[in-house]
Amino acid sequence: MPGKIALSLACGDYEIVRPLKEGLVEPEGIELTILTGQDSNTRHWRFLRNREYDVAELSCSSYAVARDQGLPFTAIPVFLHRRFRHGFIYINAGKGIRSPRDLLGRKIGLKQFQSTAIVWMRGILEHEYGVPHNAVEWYPELDESVEFEPPPGVTINRLPHDKSVVSMLVSGELDAALHPELIRPIREHDPRVGRLFADYRSEEESFYRKTGIFRSCICSASGRSWSRRIPGSRPRSTALSTRPRISRCGACATRPWCRSSSMAKPGRSSSRCSAPILGNTAWARATGTISTR
Repeated sequence: MPGKIALSLACGDYEIVRPLKEGLVEPEGIELTILTGQDSNTRHWRFLRNREYDVAELSCSSYAVARDQGLPFTAIPVFLHRRFRHGFIYINAGKGIRSPRDLLGRKIGLKQFQSTAIVWMRGILEHEYGVPHNAVEWYPELDESVEFEPPPGVTINRLPHDKSVVSMLVSGELDAALHPELIRPIREHDPRVGRLFADYRSEEESFYRKTGIFRSCICSASGRSWSRRIPGSRPRSTALSTRPRISRCGACATRPWCRSSSMAKPGRSSSRCSAPILGNTAWARATGTISTR
């Protein structure tokens, strides 16, 4: 009888993967080692640059860049982590930025130019609000997971190693920043920093309504589902029929339409989102992340 195949999997420490991590679910024929100790940028770098893991949760845009360059990686459509992104566009409050168009010609900081979250935000700004990716100056903090040659007209200035996007945004050296996480000045209510979209949840609802995405959640505790389609409307609950009940999924509790429901509690609720990936590769090309062929 052949032995099990030993595989390492690097990913975030999400509730959705904890049954695998804790051994409650065992993949047939595989001896799986789950590694969750790295932040996402470190994980992507170590996987793409050094091939340190057999399998890894990976930035979709970095994967597109890797494939564009012929690197030997293969993806499967399993999405462990998703977020709305309108609320992660930050501004220096003293720069007179009131609307997306005020970003034209500005200095905008990035954690990493290639990050999927950043590609999404650049795409949203360009396609929905008329802020072309080549009409601002970009200041990424980190090296790229996969090096690439920016297309003509895109200005990218790497920050020195002793500088950070967040500190430069607070000091006013940068006018705005696109960041994959909730930054400390926002958490601490620093008056020098704000969000581009103060009412970002309404912006998110409007955007996803226009794209035709249907969103629904099921509460594994109560067995009821609800969905929201129209900005400002109340979640519409219906009895659960034949749809399977999913438990231990923490993604739902991080989403704005779920946080507004009393049924959505971390560890109790789950999410079933039928949202497709809206042209990640196309947006990567359109926003200067990979070349257009």
